[in-house]
Amino acid sequence: NSKKSKFARSKEKRSDSKLIALAVVINAEGFLKYSRIYEGNISDSDTLERTIEELAMETSASDRKPVVVIDAGILTEENCLMLKRKGYDYIGVSRTKLKDYTAIETEGENTRVYDKRKNPIELRLVTKPDCADTYMYVKSKQKGLKEASMNDHFCERYELELNKIQAALNKKGGTKKYGKVCERIGRLKERYPTANKHYSIEVKPDEGQDKAIDVIWERTPLKPKSSEGIYFIRTSLSKTDEKT
Repeated sequence: NSKKSKFARSKEKRSDSKLIALAVVINAEGFLKYSRIYEGNISDSDTLERTIEELAMETSASDRKPVVVIDAGILTEENCLMLKRKGYDYIGVSRTKLKDYTAIETEGENTRVYDKRKNPIELRLVTKPDCADTYMYVKSKQKGLKEASMNDHFCERYELELNKIQAALNKKGGTKKYGKVCERIGRLKERYPTANKHYSIEVKPDEGQDKAIDVIWERTPLKPKSSEGIYFIRTSLSKTDEKT
C-alpha cells in the first residue's frame, strides 16, 4: 500500500517489483547527514534540487555553503545551473569524455598523484570551449585495467548466452526456427552492446527448411582504446590546481 513505490527502471533488472528511491548525503568525513525516500520512478538527477532545498532549511543558521560533490549520474547541465543559481560550488565526474579541450599551464604544480596502493594517476587541468567550469583530465592505469576486465566479463556472459542459443538447436522443444533464432541473437546484441562489438556471428540455415542448424561465432579482438582509464572531473571552483 506504499504511495511512493512505483514500477520503474531497475538497475538489478527487477521489473517485477515496485521500487522506492533513497537519497543520501554524507559529509567530508563520510558520516551520514541526511536521507530521504522518494518515489521509485524518480530519476537520480531529479532528487538533487529537493535535497538541496531541504538541507538549506535545516542548516539555515550556517553562513558557510558547502561544496557539493556528486557523481556523473546527477551532474546534468540543468543541475549545474541550479547549483550556481543557488550559490553553491560543485565538483563531479563529467558525464562525457571531452574531445575538444585546452590544457592549463600550472608551473611548479605536481601533475601526478598516487592512490592508496601507490598506483600513479596523471592529472592535468583543462578548459572546455564555451564553458566557465574548470575540468581536470585524469588518467589512471588501474582504471584502464578495470575497464578491460569488465569488458572481458561481458564477453564471457555474451558467449554463455550464445552457447545456450546453439544448444537449443539440438534440444527437444528448443528454439530452432531460423527467424526465431535470429530474433534471440538480436535481443542478445541489444543486451550486451559492449561485448557485441567484439563478435561476428553467423546462423546457418537448413536448406529447404525454415530451421537453423548451427550458430557460429568468432571473437575479433579490438585494439585497446587510447581513452581507456581516462575520465574528467568538472568543477565550478575557479581557484584550484591539480593537487587540490
